[in-house]
Amino acid sequence: MTIKELFLECKKEKIPALIGYLPAGYPTSTEFIERVHQAALAGLGCMEIGIPTRDTNLDGIVISTAMNQVVNQGISFENALSLAGQALCSAGIPGIGMLYYSTLEKLGETAVFSLLRQHGIEGILVPNIPLRQWDSYAASASTYGLSPIGFISADMDVGAVHQVASATEGFLYLQAYPGTTGDKIVINESIRTRVMKIKKIAAGRNLPVAVGFGIRSGDDALKLRNMGADGIIIGTALVEASTRGGADLADFISLISEAVAAGGGDKK
Repeated sequence: MTIKELFLECKKEKIPALIGYLPAGYPTSTEFIERVHQAALAGLGCMEIGIPTRDTNLDGIVISTAMNQVVNQGISFENALSLAGQALCSAGIPGIGMLYYSTLEKLGETAVFSLLRQHGIEGILVPNIPLRQWDSYAASASTYGLSPIGFISADMDVGAVHQVASATEGFLYLQAYPGTTGDKIVINESIRTRVMKIKKIAAGRNLPVAVGFGIRSGDDALKLRNMGADGIIIGTALVEASTRGGADLADFISLISEAVAAGGGDKK
């Protein structure tokens, strides 16, 4: 299944796509592959996989700590992609390679893009790429068969949103609040308004909009679903569950999946 097919299937079922995040190789290489498989069985539709780095620009303490553990294990960029490819193949779900701009600059687009595709990773997310670089980066990623996922920061202006959306493939990732991952999300009318504004822009290119940052419960996910989110992205809470063990991770995904399905007919 591709990212596009996932969103189309979820749209038919009137539920949001569930997207998770884990650093490649966390907690260990073997457990990482097992965790991705367990998450897929529990209802996760896509996995965003963090590429090891110490430059955790947008990450809070939980993800930064997990990422540092992976770096200290000596997992290289290519090792990480190999693990990601194995995990996604085993789980049977599409994946997104998430890396920061410093990694892209250091290794170069050719090496990054070719290795992502070589290991069967469909999407790429570079949330802190400078806007001036976006168009050329996205076009180049597309030539390698990658889907450049557009990151919409919480305070991005309308003109920038249009620019990012124009070259995005797969979906738009909407940051729920400014700052780093892991803070508790406050789901209010301002988020509803933001979701609807971004969806209106995204509709011009038939792009789904997924919301991430701070989602920790089934109630959070259900509220966002009822605000029109086409996808729910869960990072910090999933890393925490993975730290506790595979059973906890599966239970957590099942809880989120059941919560968003419970009100399936109410999506706006």
